[in-house]
Amino acid sequence: MKASFFALFAFAASALATPVLSERQLEAQADEIDKLFSQVQVYTAAINKTTAAVPDSPDVPTQTATATELAPQFQGITDALTAATKLLSKREVWQRNAGCTKDCLGIKIKLLVWEIACTLKFVIIKLGLGKSLSPSMPRSGFVLANSV
Repeated sequence: MKASFFALFAFAASALATPVLSERQLEAQADEIDKLFSQVQVYTAAINKTTAAVPDSPDVPTQTATATELAPQFQGITDALTAATKLLSKREVWQRNAGCTKDCLGIKIKLLVWEIACTLKFVIIKLGLGKSLSPSMPRSGFVLANSV
């Protein structure tokens, strides 16, 4: 479960870090990222609701049960990122009118990554998983969110 948190971060960063080829592409990407953000918010809301119901300092069986319950939502985020990546990699998506600048697109991506990072941090802290993370792995998504 812990490995999937960080795999999701890596996937989100690499999936959305496509090179910008034209100004018209930016608007199309912005539209798709807006749709993706809405989808991700549905999953993160469900994750936050489930996680908030967990008592502080849960025992291992509670952590395991919660992780099992959260798995479909994390899979939903992964599936949404995969679908958006496939769509954004198609050239015909780029054939729309311009309107979103590089800065606009960057902000949208940061908000998306921030949404995922904050949810993951909440899960990690609430379930007490922070103590079991490798020291070489980042403890939050803040570094990732600020580097986009």
